[in-house]
Amino acid sequence: MEFVGVDVGKRKCVASKEAGDDYLSLAFENNAGGFEKLMAFCPPKAQIVMESTGHYGNCLMMKARNRGMTVKMVNAFSMSKFSKAVNRDTKTDKTDARQILMFAKINPRAFRVPTFSDLKPITRLRMETSSELSRTRLQIGSVMDQLFPELGHVFHDMGAVTAVRLLESHPTPKSICQLGLEDLTAFLKKHSRGQLGQERAEKLLDAAQNSFGLENSGLEIQLKVLLIRYKSLRRQRRLLDEQIKLLCPQNLLMSIPGMGPVFSAVVLAELGDEPRASADQIRGYAGLRPQIHQSGEFVATQKRMSKTGNRYLRTAFYMAAMSAVGNNPQFRALYQKKLEAGKRKKVALCHIASKLASITFGVLKNQKPFDEACLKASTA
Repeated sequence: MEFVGVDVGKRKCVASKEAGDDYLSLAFENNAGGFEKLMAFCPPKAQIVMESTGHYGNCLMMKARNRGMTVKMVNAFSMSKFSKAVNRDTKTDKTDARQILMFAKINPRAFRVPTFSDLKPITRLRMETSSELSRTRLQIGSVMDQLFPELGHVFHDMGAVTAVRLLESHPTPKSICQLGLEDLTAFLKKHSRGQLGQERAEKLLDAAQNSFGLENSGLEIQLKVLLIRYKSLRRQRRLLDEQIKLLCPQNLLMSIPGMGPVFSAVVLAELGDEPRASADQIRGYAGLRPQIHQSGEFVATQKRMSKTGNRYLRTAFYMAAMSAVGNNPQFRALYQKKLEAGKRKKVALCHIASKLASITFGVLKNQKPFDEACLKASTA
């Protein structure tokens, strides 16, 4: 099997291939003309190997696949370790391409380009939007801890629809007191669709009348901007969820507890179409394997997750684990078992996430929906 190593840059790339006992190199631009030069440079049936370092190589990868070429990705972290192992003193684009070629020849586990190319940009943006939404909610809570610290006892979730509407129109204790009980009750009933009424209004009014909060116009402006950002991010997330469901309406991973349409789509987009040889490979790719530190008679008692893998995949499994523990009795029992064994809550959740990664491997390998009876047998 022949390989062509390619070091990708924003505007210029370098390719390297074997020529007997030596190597040949080609410098080409990252555009249509440069791509044609690369195709002419590649031997028949050669595999193109690139380092997974960013988006600059996406066009090159997909165009090559459309020409029938096999394109593989090598992990940037593994590539870095390999370069140090061979004691490379010189670092240029030409030597980088040659190192990628050498690495591909001795590493049969290089990843292929995923087929879910339409899905991955959307799922990644969705995960980033969700993270930004959570950060904005925390910032809103931080501002309200200064303007109206007692509000947290009335509304436990500052991101709830009724709470957001209240903060938009009446962000301070003074403005709430000016409403009065009757108008405040009507406001809460209207925006909560009848779920909140006079009892909550009385509690809110009492908190406002006895508030220890500050009167600060700067904080009020900050709150107003944060609320605009929060609502915008929520609309963006809904739009992305709709698009994900259109591109990936049904899949086998949705049969796994905690794996809804979004998280299952993230997993499929990140894993791609190249099956892993084992469940351990998926856990490793997601960064869900514990780090083991042992030397001589020393064995570390605290084991941390490696977190060297794909952060989008790791986050999807972790969030799915939280959902599975909250909604599935079998996973909840497994979670409680870990807590009773002395594990911390986050460690126990990481164990559930690792379990979900293993189940994902089984479902994808066998192409059959998840059977909960198998989980009962393994946890009995």
